[in-house]
Amino acid sequence: MDSETRAVSARTGADSARVRQIRALRLRIDSELSGNAPRPRLFAAVGDSIVTVRDTSAWPEETDVSFAVLEVAGGKVRFASESPTSRSGDWFVLDSYYFDEGGRTVLVRRFQSSFQTTCDDAPVKEITDSYYGPDLQLLQRDYRLTNAHEVRVEPQQCRPYIQDDPRLPRTWEGFAQVTGLARFFRRP
Repeated sequence: MDSETRAVSARTGADSARVRQIRALRLRIDSELSGNAPRPRLFAAVGDSIVTVRDTSAWPEETDVSFAVLEVAGGKVRFASESPTSRSGDWFVLDSYYFDEGGRTVLVRRFQSSFQTTCDDAPVKEITDSYYGPDLQLLQRDYRLTNAHEVRVEPQQCRPYIQDDPRLPRTWEGFAQVTGLARFFRRP
């Protein structure tokens, strides 16, 4: 994703209205995630297998990718996240996926922090929120890059080295299939 396409404004009033609805959905889900119930289910990719993780203090030492999945009443999944493990500790990436009532992806949020940048190893934090319509068309993308003091930084001045995009599953089921989590969830 080059710097010209990092932020993308909504093209129509209908797109803006839909983005507002998705933001409200994200706030509700984030509120559930920070509460006590329901708690997200945790999983770890270790080598070629996926294992369940009892709680956040029990991650296997050789975890390659950690996953969290929020399942709500009726067995519907509304949120999933994945975070690859940085063995060096130089970076952190968390990709969060928000799903609508029908299980379609409506928001992908990437949070990334890294010492590996083009600004003399000064740490930066990058947050990208990509909002999607029912056919996975991009409605809007919000982008923010800050330094360790929360001061905005221009991408041309200080760019993280990790430049790959998060995966873009059409649905929760698609995400579950590609990550290997599907076997842990029954179909509603």
